[in-house]
Amino acid sequence: MKTLNRSFGFLIVVILFFAAAVQNTTADEDKEAIQQLKDAGKSASVEEELDEPDGVSLDLTDPDNWKIFAKGSATYDFNDREDSKDALQVAKLIAKKSLADFFKEKISSAIAFKKLVNKEKEQASGVGKNVSKTTVASTLTDIRNSAEAILSGFITLETSTEWHGSEGTATVTIGQSKKTAGAVKRFRRRTAEAAEEPSTSDSVKEQDSSKSPSKRIREKSKSDF
Repeated sequence: MKTLNRSFGFLIVVILFFAAAVQNTTADEDKEAIQQLKDAGKSASVEEELDEPDGVSLDLTDPDNWKIFAKGSATYDFNDREDSKDALQVAKLIAKKSLADFFKEKISSAIAFKKLVNKEKEQASGVGKNVSKTTVASTLTDIRNSAEAILSGFITLETSTEWHGSEGTATVTIGQSKKTAGAVKRFRRRTAEAAEEPSTSDSVKEQDSSKSPSKRIREKSKSDF
């Protein structure tokens, strides 16, 4: 019986060890995915597209890890921290609206979708990537199906404020990739699981509330003497 208990205990330790190792590996992969997204957002082609009126850029050079970016700008009148902070919040909302408009206008209808496929195919060819229209269409479909996750879980990649003498400009770049979308989903799941776990204080309260009224009264009576 003791041998069985020891074997079972050893098995639990091994399982916990590998679970921790997998979790650490996943965390490292998530950090790497975010860094890849930030690096891609700084490319000249992406920055050029972000300066266009719609403020949205797609990177489909890696069909297995598509990337999408949006940029928003807002002005502020007073050169102080509070005003610039408010302007950054407005710029982020504008960037998010650009993403929402992109999904609504550029990728929802069949005609707009076909135009976007042709555009992204040409851009991929321009950077030396031989990607078929079928692959581009499949990737864009994946992005379209991930619209809700992108809009609700985008990552803020860069923020900046600049004062021009009479007014300031706040700029925010946001983005999401197939890999970082998974990272956001895992983070939210871990957060939800942590919130469901009872804290030590909650356990103490439950134990205290489980005592019978007469027992609590007796304990109080003892402390009074």
